[in-house]
Amino acid sequence: MDTATATVIVFTAGLGMMVGYFIAGLLTDKMLRKGYVNARLLVPFIGILIGTATTITLLSYSYPYGDSSLKALAPVMVMALLGMTFVTFAALNVPAVLSEVSLPEHRGTIFGIFNITDNIGSAIGPLLTGALIAFLGGMYQGLVATALLWIPCALLWLPAFRTYRRDREKLRRILTERAKIET
Repeated sequence: MDTATATVIVFTAGLGMMVGYFIAGLLTDKMLRKGYVNARLLVPFIGILIGTATTITLLSYSYPYGDSSLKALAPVMVMALLGMTFVTFAALNVPAVLSEVSLPEHRGTIFGIFNITDNIGSAIGPLLTGALIAFLGGMYQGLVATALLWIPCALLWLPAFRTYRRDREKLRRILTERAKIET
């Protein structure tokens, strides 16, 4: 496809990321208000899995070569929009979870470590994708392999389901006790 068409698709994916942050925030907050404590874990877990499937579907879609009509672009744009909408569901919930389970005097260190690992991941991602493209012998294979790496990322949320509620309640207890001592 030509540069202008590719730019429209990348723009649509970027729009999906912006929409994803907003939708994930609304969805998570609504679930929390309804009493579902693990919403900050479930929304990213499901979002990453749906986003992975949508992204692989996008990569596997048989785009009609050379056709830049709206009819040809619409499915690609929808998949790009949805894929990036869902994969961003984790981004806003990670800092929220960290805040809800970390003592205030530890949050600087916790967020420092989080930012370092997040930046390392952002730097390694394109390098790893390029390496997979070269190793697997094709762009399609490398991009699908990269997208499949999101599945272990989603699975990393599962252990938190066992401890999150307890850790959150423990932090609230400690902060409530501190507030009583302060007054």
